[in-house]
Amino acid sequence: MGVSTGPPHAAVHDAQSRPITAGGFVDGAPVVFQDVTKGSGLEKFQHRSGGPEKATILESVGSGVALLDYDNDGWLDIYLVNGSTFPALNGKEPAPKAMLLHNNHDRTFTDVTEKADVANER
Repeated sequence: MGVSTGPPHAAVHDAQSRPITAGGFVDGAPVVFQDVTKGSGLEKFQHRSGGPEKATILESVGSGVALLDYDNDGWLDIYLVNGSTFPALNGKEPAPKAMLLHNNHDRTFTDVTEKADVANER
């Protein structure tokens, strides 16, 4: 997760010496992202999909994310879906879970997956 606040940094330019920023414009400081994952509530999510060798298409298909206002409070919440593994599908290990994160309106999120019953275990 990133946020575009913090101290300004020097502009990054492409091969034609044009600034690479949102919309290609530099108005004051360029857009710079700072990793704020730790402490935000997102650090607990671990994406799982297939085994490390990715031998079949089922193991290499990615997952996704939805930004939605699940509780109608006017703030975007985050729903992270997960893949699975053949051992999980065969009942030999716990299935990876999806995660629904409620926006706390302060750049942090609370895991409400169980409360909303959307873990999507399979």
